[in-house]
Amino acid sequence: MEVVALDGVSFEVKRGEFVSIVGPSGSGKSTLLNLIGALDRPTSGKVFINGQDIFLLDDTRLSDVRNHLIGFIFQSYNLVNRMSVQENVEFPAVFSERPSSFSSDSHTRALKLLEMLGIKDKTKQKPADLSGGEQQRVAIARALINDPALVLADEPTGNLDSKTGREVFELLKMLSDSFGTTIVMVTHNLELAGMTDRSLYISDGRIEKEIMHKTTSEKEVRFATTDDANKDITSQEKSGQKI
Repeated sequence: MEVVALDGVSFEVKRGEFVSIVGPSGSGKSTLLNLIGALDRPTSGKVFINGQDIFLLDDTRLSDVRNHLIGFIFQSYNLVNRMSVQENVEFPAVFSERPSSFSSDSHTRALKLLEMLGIKDKTKQKPADLSGGEQQRVAIARALINDPALVLADEPTGNLDSKTGREVFELLKMLSDSFGTTIVMVTHNLELAGMTDRSLYISDGRIEKEIMHKTTSEKEVRFATTDDANKDITSQEKSGQKI
């Protein structure tokens, strides 16, 4: 029996926007995030990042897109326990083909990110020695180390208590509001979704409704430094993913 996980899904995300994707379990939220993040290939349809149809790229270039343009934050953190906190944060930079100056600066950038996220004092510790909230902060820093165009967060507060989850969400919101980070977040938490710029409600593989929580015009003015600064960062057109 053929099951269509996503059917006719089409939307755009503006640079600097914080978009939440909500819906019941099995509705296609994580599948959609995997397609945007180039972890899965759609049966049909297109995904654009910075104007590039990423699925026209070969596997090597697609891997570069995942490493350079996209930062991932997972519900279960996905940290390497044998590495220190700082080594975990710097790890994606190891695979970067950016100029040597960027690579040599990854150590400094990791420290700055950890300081911004309030855990610089944990740099030498192992993930297993940290609380859940601290581990998710490490995961956020790791997602930002290569200065991605887009951050994808899959239930980033799902394994945390409500207080810690709210703190982690506030960090993501700060990145969007203060630094113009583009974020797409899957969540079951309707309260948190209501504090993002916009929510997409998915049911049975289709976008059921879209709710604007606040205008992004102020962000667009704040971060528009060139004519194409407001170019759509991510769009998905009529994606049909069959499993």
